[in-house]
Amino acid sequence: MLRADEPMIFHDLGRPEVFKTFALTDEHEEFVDVTGYESAAVVALIARGRQIGTLSFLHAHANVSYEPEDLEFLAELGDRAALALDNARLYQERDAIARNLQRGLRPPRPARVEGLESSVIFEATGRGIEIGGDLYDVLPTEDGCWVLIGDVAGKGSEAAGVSVAVRHAVRGLTREVDEPEEVLARVNELLLEGTGLNDFATAVLVRLRRREGGWTLAAASAGHPPPVHVRKGGARLLGGGTVLGALQDAKVQRHDAPFAVGDTLLFCTDGWLEAGPPSEHRDPIELARLAEYLAPLALEEMIARLRGDAISRTHGELRDDIVLLALRRV
Repeated sequence: MLRADEPMIFHDLGRPEVFKTFALTDEHEEFVDVTGYESAAVVALIARGRQIGTLSFLHAHANVSYEPEDLEFLAELGDRAALALDNARLYQERDAIARNLQRGLRPPRPARVEGLESSVIFEATGRGIEIGGDLYDVLPTEDGCWVLIGDVAGKGSEAAGVSVAVRHAVRGLTREVDEPEEVLARVNELLLEGTGLNDFATAVLVRLRRREGGWTLAAASAGHPPPVHVRKGGARLLGGGTVLGALQDAKVQRHDAPFAVGDTLLFCTDGWLEAGPPSEHRDPIELARLAEYLAPLALEEMIARLRGDAISRTHGELRDDIVLLALRRV
C-alpha cells in the first residue's frame, strides 16, 4: 500500500477507482465498504530506521475529511505507535533469549551418584528478562562427585549468561584440579578477566570422595549462604569466604569432614533465607536447626518442607529464585 515513508491522504473512498487503490486485501475492501468510510490518511510506521507497517486513520462522514495540515500530527501518532510496537518486539526477543539461557542454568535433575541420594527444588520466579542467576550442578566422578551451588549478582540475560559461564567453567576445571578451593580461585580469576562491571558471584563447591576408610567431604565457600552438614551429634555450617569477581585475593574458606552413612548435606541460595519481609528472614543458624530437625525425613519431603517454610513467609508468592539441594549418604 505505502511504497515510501511519505504519508498519504485518500478522499471519496466510495468511488471504485479510489477504493481499489486504498484497500489492501479482499477483507480490507469488505471492511471499508461495510463501514462506509469516506476519507483516510495512511502513515508509515517507522521505528529505529526500519518500516514495520502502516497505520490508517479513517473518517466515516462525507462532510469530514483529512487534509494535509493533519498529517504532521498523524505522523507523530504513527511514530509513537511504531516505537511501542518495536519495543514489544524487542522485549519478546529478549524474553526468548533469557528463557533459553535459563534452560542452560541447570540440569533437569541432579546426576545419579552411587552411594548417594539427592533431591533438588529450583524455583525461578523471574519472568522474561528478569531471570535471576541462581545455579547448581552435581558432577559425578570415578570416586564420588562434585557439588556446586552459586548465585550471580543482578538479574536479566547478563546475569544468566554469567551463571552459565560459571557453571561450565567449574565443569571444565574440576577435570584438571583436585581441590575445590583451587577451582574457585580460578573462577575468581576468570570473572576478574571478564568485561562485565558486575560479574560477581557467590559459590560453594564440595567434593565428596569415596575412600577406603569411608567417604570424605571437602567444601570450599566463597561468600555463599553456608551449606549445612547434618551428622550424628548435630549440624555444622560450612560457610565463609568472600564474593568471587570483586578482588584479586578473594578469600575461599575450606572445610573438611567425614561423610558417614546417614549424613545429609543441604544447600540453599539467598532466596530461601530472605523470603518474605525482613522480619521473617532466616539466618544460617536457623537453617541449620531446621535441617537437623527435618533430617530424619526423606530428602524430597525435607526440601519440600523447607520450600513450604519460604512460601509461608511470603504469603504464597515468592519474589526471588530459590534453590534447595540435598544429598545423603546411603
